[in-house]
Amino acid sequence: MRTALVIVAVALSGCATDVILSSDFKPTQGGFEFQSSTTRFTQHDDPVAEARRIARLEEILRTSSICTEGYKITNRRVVHVAGLVFEVFYDGRCL
Repeated sequence: MRTALVIVAVALSGCATDVILSSDFKPTQGGFEFQSSTTRFTQHDDPVAEARRIARLEEILRTSSICTEGYKITNRRVVHVAGLVFEVFYDGRCL
């Protein structure tokens, strides 16, 4: 019984921390715009959640062959949507 509870707890905690509600990516002239919604598990001011958002951005850049020489985030802004939900917007330029 204890083993089953531990397995369920670990499974649920893993799912909760991996949630990215949604994201959107748009190439621009010489760069990109990236948007990611937050949840109560991926707050805009949580360093772990921020690292996951950046990892998602880098995955998109890599698979799209955009900014192959690197990139720089030129602007990051957070917009409150409702409750614990925020939109995090990133503007970036290719190096």
